Amino acid sequence: ADLGGSATFEYYARPVVSGIAPSRGSLAGRTVVTVHGTGFMQDGLICRMGSVNADDARYVSASLVECDAPASAVSGSVALELSFNNGLDFTSDDSLFLYEPGAVVSSVRPSVGVAGVEGQTVTVFGSDFQHSSQLCCRFGAVGTVSALFESSSMVVCSAPSRSGGVTSVEVSNNCVDWDPLVSRASLDYRQQISVKLVPSSGPARGGAAISVEAIGGASQVSRVAVVRVNGFATELVANTESEVKFVMPTLSPGSASVDIEWDGGLMTNDVVLGVYETPRVASAVPSSVSIGLTRSIEVVGSGFNEATSHCWYGPDAVRGSVVSSSLIRCGSPVQTAGVVSVQVGSGSEAQSFEEVDLVIGAAAVVEMVRPSRAAVGGGLVTVIGENFVRSSSLSCRLGKSIVFGSWLSSSGVMCAMPSSASGNVSVEASNNGVDFTSAGHRFEVTNVFISKLTPSQGLVGGGADVRVSLSAAVSRFPSLFCRFGELYAKATAVNAFEVMCKSPPRNTSTVQVVLEDGANVIADGASFVYSGSSQDTVVASLWPVRGSVEGGTVVSVRGSGFAADGLQCRFGDVTVSGSDARFISTTLVGCVAPAVSTAGGVSVEVSVTGGSEYTMDGKRFLFEAAPSVAELIPSRGLSGTEGQVVTVIGANFQHDVELTCRFGMDRITALFASSSAILCTAPSHDTGAVNVDVSNNGLDNSATSATFMYAPRGNGWVLSASKGPVKGGTKITISGLDLSEGLERVRCDFGSE
Repeated sequence: ADLGGSATFEYYARPVVSGIAPSRGSLAGRTVVTVHGTGFMQDGLICRMGSVNADDARYVSASLVECDAPASAVSGSVALELSFNNGLDFTSDDSLFLYEPGAVVSSVRPSVGVAGVEGQTVTVFGSDFQHSSQLCCRFGAVGTVSALFESSSMVVCSAPSRSGGVTSVEVSNNCVDWDPLVSRASLDYRQQISVKLVPSSGPARGGAAISVEAIGGASQVSRVAVVRVNGFATELVANTESEVKFVMPTLSPGSASVDIEWDGGLMTNDVVLGVYETPRVASAVPSSVSIGLTRSIEVVGSGFNEATSHCWYGPDAVRGSVVSSSLIRCGSPVQTAGVVSVQVGSGSEAQSFEEVDLVIGAAAVVEMVRPSRAAVGGGLVTVIGENFVRSSSLSCRLGKSIVFGSWLSSSGVMCAMPSSASGNVSVEASNNGVDFTSAGHRFEVTNVFISKLTPSQGLVGGGADVRVSLSAAVSRFPSLFCRFGELYAKATAVNAFEVMCKSPPRNTSTVQVVLEDGANVIADGASFVYSGSSQDTVVASLWPVRGSVEGGTVVSVRGSGFAADGLQCRFGDVTVSGSDARFISTTLVGCVAPAVSTAGGVSVEVSVTGGSEYTMDGKRFLFEAAPSVAELIPSRGLSGTEGQVVTVIGANFQHDVELTCRFGMDRITALFASSSAILCTAPSHDTGAVNVDVSNNGLDNSATSATFMYAPRGNGWVLSASKGPVKGGTKITISGLDLSEGLERVRCDFGSE
């Protein structure tokens, strides 16, 4: 029924909320939220956030409304909706607004910045920082910048430029809400002074002492509050008005930024400190110093530069010349006998990671050369003197040619004359292959010389028939004489290359024998020894006292009355002479044991009369079967590890104090188990394979050997289980093993069990 009245009702198009900004805000409210959408109207406007109406809603346009968020007691997301009929109908577009605790700032690091510099990085500490795209920092009333989220308690911001003064620092999770009341941090912009660093660079491993010097004069330098390298405070070792010095921390090669805060408010920022690769020392050349001869040392390694131009010999630094990044040449260290470590570094400190040892010892001395003449085509030269050292660098310099020397004793070295040598050449020696003596002894390379006297020794009464062997024919000379010192004897030709002379009587001595034609010297280069009796020659001891039936053992025979001429050695009834009977000094000769068919002991005697008489001292030498090596158990171990026991399996091992194993070049005393098994402790070694052989006498090595492999530590093993119960029984699979030796050789050791 018609009630007789009417009213107007307006239909409007459905408003749509398409987005809000910011989409998050503080629990305290008051966040101004901008609402975007379509169909907005001014009349009847209400903004609802969750179940609570906003403090205020302002119409801006048909597509934009502003809402003041009310406070919330709990964190979480709520829907923001609009009504345009005083709250009777609301939109339903589910635009969510997140309530969360507001960001709180407690401190800033660094708290001091440089005035007038843009983009200084600061770290802000506090609480309730949120990982969102709306996270911001604000420096003062203006100067809002985006923040980099690190954690809920730390963000990183780039500070804007300021002319000076203290500026507050705030953080907002939505870049809208700022609350100075909960931000208790500030950045103090200060003026800076210019400085230089001395030295301007240092090694990556750190530890170098760096001085800070003001460019404008020492009056600008005062005490320092803190020095930061790449943002982190470092140790100060000097901090006075006249000197500031800090310790360089460990850094990556390249460069580092140094910031200095001075007492009184002055700042120095972004001073560049060069960081070079930490130098490494691999070797020193020569590896030994001959006192009085060595003038310079070349250090080989890597990472060398002008900042590391000093060689450090123990505690002493010597200025050097950087030849390349891998070579520095320095003067010799203080020449006092001993061993010093070698490093490189600056003039104030050593900086290299590694160091090598440098041996300092007495220089070699050359007193004589035997023989003093040889034929063209080479030959062996024995250099007699003092202080010769057994090393791989022991050398002789024959004219301009340098050859390796064979160490005989501290007083004797044997060298091979190069076939190219000719004429009269100097003969010098060196313990390190670099620094040679300058004694001036000469060696003549000639086409005619006395190659041999048989015998080369006789009694003082004379009368010995001496056969003189020559390197060239002498038949063209009508008459020849042998001169024994100053005494002459008629020479009778045997053939074109040999003459016979009868030794004249004279006192006990060693004389030079020269072949003359009555006016001119035809050939020389041999000595004849006059002795009272063969009983003056004594054999006191032998070393080693055993060797292989195959022969070749060089036996050092010590005694007295030995001479080079007429020298022979006799093993039982077998005589050796020539190069197998080596004269070293009047108290030492080297005798090369011959091969024999039967094992057993024989006496070793010496003759200095060409075999006419021998000593009768009865020193025994044992011929025995040579040792052989069949296998090693285990055949591999860890590199860089001491104390790994290896069982050597083979044959003919002897229970003797001289029983040794040799791993590469390292000889180790062996423990005898049986004639077919001995125990040896492998020395520490770098990764790789070495040959292992055995010696029964500490000198001769077995002809056969076995390979021992030093494997890298860890070796890339992967365990299927890294733990298990104490009762044991856990099955573990190990991946990454090299099982080329066979499964029967594998054993797992758990700790010391």
